[in-house]
This record gives sequence, structure tokens and C-alpha cells, in this order.
Amino acid sequence: MDRPFGNYEKYERAAEDKAGSADDLRDIINKAFKKVMDIDKSSGQLNLLFKKVVLFIKMLQSYVSGEYRNIPLRTIIAIAAALLYFINPFDLIPDMIPGIGMLDDLAVMMWLTGSIDKDIKDYEAFLKGEFDTHDNFSSDK
Repeated sequence: MDRPFGNYEKYERAAEDKAGSADDLRDIINKAFKKVMDIDKSSGQLNLLFKKVVLFIKMLQSYVSGEYRNIPLRTIIAIAAALLYFINPFDLIPDMIPGIGMLDDLAVMMWLTGSIDKDIKDYEAFLKGEFDTHDNFSSDK
């Protein structure tokens, strides 16, 4: 999986370290949830960021809780890395810069969406009850 930009590698390394610990993943979920709830959704771009972050939080929550385990480890790491990036207010463009501070966060979420598109579709199908978690590799799915 390519990276959205150079310094993103440190978030991936941190996510790799945390991916094996349910407590660490819950900590990421809680911090991301707290931050996403403070987003002003009146802007179309920030509303899109809100929706993407919430989706990735839900995917990670479902994985950690055991509700949905059909997510490859590489995807768990990618989601955790993107959420770690989102949590950090001093990333590529500091979040406190009015009007543009969250644009890099949106770029990361859009990059992640494209990178794990199939896993997102599988998860959304699961949420709709259309996905058989016991036979997720059958040829007719």
C-alpha cells in the first residue's frame, strides 16, 4: 500500500505496534471518537471527513469486539494509522489552522478509502446483513 505522504510512515509503524493489542486499539477508537465529535459538520469537506472517520471507527470497533473479523491485518493497521494521524493535531497541516487544518486529515481518509475499498464494501455488506461471515471466500460472493 502506498503512503499518502512521507511522514505518514511513523503512523504506520505506531499502528503496527498497537494492532495486536485490543486495549491499544480501543484507546485509538476512543480518542478518534472524541475528536470526530468536535468536528463542525457544516462544511461539506468536514462532513465528509466526519463520515469517513466514523466509518473507520466502526470498522475498528467491530473488529476489536469480535463482531466482525473479516478484516485483513493490513487493513486494521491501515485504519489504525489513519486514525492515529487524525488524532494528532500537529500533523502535516496543524488542525488549528482555520479553514485548512483538517484538509490533510481528509486527504488521508480519502486515500485510505481508495486503498481498502473492497474491505469497506465487505463491511458495509455485513452491516446490511448481506455478508456471510462463515463463508466469506466462496466464489459466488
